[in-house]
Amino acid sequence: MKEKLLEAAFEKAKKEGAPHTALGMATHIHKELEAICTMPTTADSFRGYYRKLEKKETFNMSSTAKDHLAIYLGFKDFKTYLESKDTKDINRRRHLFLVVILLIIVGFFVYDRARKKCMIWDENEYVKIHCEEANAKPIDQHLLKNFKRVEAACREDFFFNEDGSAKIWYYKRGKNDLELFTRPGIHPINGKTLNGISRYMIEAHVCTALE
Repeated sequence: MKEKLLEAAFEKAKKEGAPHTALGMATHIHKELEAICTMPTTADSFRGYYRKLEKKETFNMSSTAKDHLAIYLGFKDFKTYLESKDTKDINRRRHLFLVVILLIIVGFFVYDRARKKCMIWDENEYVKIHCEEANAKPIDQHLLKNFKRVEAACREDFFFNEDGSAKIWYYKRGKNDLELFTRPGIHPINGKTLNGISRYMIEAHVCTALE
């Protein structure tokens, strides 16, 4: 970790306008530390560490020098610098973990939805299901989107279009017991043909009057 600390300090010195030489950057760091530290680590020491880093040589750094570089970077000491890095690494791993989990969840739903190529009647409408499920039938997009069972609303515009044609189709289960649907076709359960609504059926079995 001392290598990353040293690299970060010298990179900061470059950004602050220090000459792009080991001595120039080391001198800049030393001068900055003189204003905030008592007896800061010498520029020669910083330069020596940096040269060894550039040559990829193994080196040891005094605890005082590490503290001073951490202070230059805005931390209380080297220990605080390490704690900050550990926290960032933990947060980064947590973020990566959450992203992976989210991608898995989204991928599952996309895959699951893509597999649902059949449909089944579910009380008041058709819903998508996997074709291997019981009573599945091939998807008919028209039925899936437009065919619904609805409750009666005793209004003219609920039952009829402006030209007087039916908007509702029915299946008669018994006296005063009509199932109402939004499209013509066959009953989704028993396969009986649905009939277009009429004023007689409305008044006799659904509403005594229309608004």
